[in-house]
Amino acid sequence: LRTRESWKIFCVSTEPYYNLPWQMNPQSGHTSSGFVIPGNRILCNAHGVAFQVSVRVRKHGGTRRFKARVLHVGHECDLAVLTVDAKEFWEGLVPLKFGGVPRLRDVVNVVGYPTGGDTISITQGIVSRVGVSKYSHSGDKLLA
Repeated sequence: LRTRESWKIFCVSTEPYYNLPWQMNPQSGHTSSGFVIPGNRILCNAHGVAFQVSVRVRKHGGTRRFKARVLHVGHECDLAVLTVDAKEFWEGLVPLKFGGVPRLRDVVNVVGYPTGGDTISITQGIVSRVGVSKYSHSGDKLLA
């Protein structure tokens, strides 16, 4: 199991104030997780970078935060793609390869930074169901 390609994402965001559309809500900070994919990109959750003002990423075990840019956001499926312009960020990184949809009783590992944690967490489990589920970020029903 590789954790080198897992990143903690630091986002400062400002949500719109819908009752007074000419104003914005105060800025807030939060964190999420992402991982390196081919093409010098990082895949993460859309809810982790929604309404972003500033996005930075830090690799597992590192101290430096690199400035990131949001390339694409798919709120429907709660996925976003980021990139980092600093060339040294990508040195020595091997993108993770995508697999197929897991089958029932397959063993899976989940790697990331859970809410409130500053160290990486690895959870192992067994797939007990594959089906369509309502995504809380968009409300759409997709494969989960």
